[in-house]
Amino acid sequence: MASRIIARLYHFAKGSTPLTDLPAAWQSGVDAALKEIEKSVDPKFVQAEIKDTMEAPLKELERLNKLVSNEPPMGKSKTPAIQDSLDSLLQTLHVQKKRLAAGLATEAELTMLARNVEATKEIDERQKGIYNSLARYGKTLDKVGLWLKMWDNS
Repeated sequence: MASRIIARLYHFAKGSTPLTDLPAAWQSGVDAALKEIEKSVDPKFVQAEIKDTMEAPLKELERLNKLVSNEPPMGKSKTPAIQDSLDSLLQTLHVQKKRLAAGLATEAELTMLARNVEATKEIDERQKGIYNSLARYGKTLDKVGLWLKMWDNS
């Protein structure tokens, strides 16, 4: 933990504006402390820190990929992919349109069509889940970007 704090302080201090308003004795002390910190920072540690910071975006990307995947979900959820639901609804609507134009549609079929349309409103909820996942992914990337920017200021 202490080495992490030292590494962050080192990179933050190296990227910050010089402390010109400090008395010369203080400035030399700060410079000496920075040199000591620089000697103690292990490059392998810095690489490990960068790797650790990418775990959150990678997990969010994995979740997002599962949400938008065409493959059927594994586990308890038996809901079809959004694309499959939309394709099925479009096919049903085209068939019913042709039946209506030919005068073959019954009231029961139209009632079933209305139920199918209502049932596909769950697509909106799943799309909201995708948008939320995408937002979380963006936020984690922003956090990593800010964190890496702090490291790059050295």
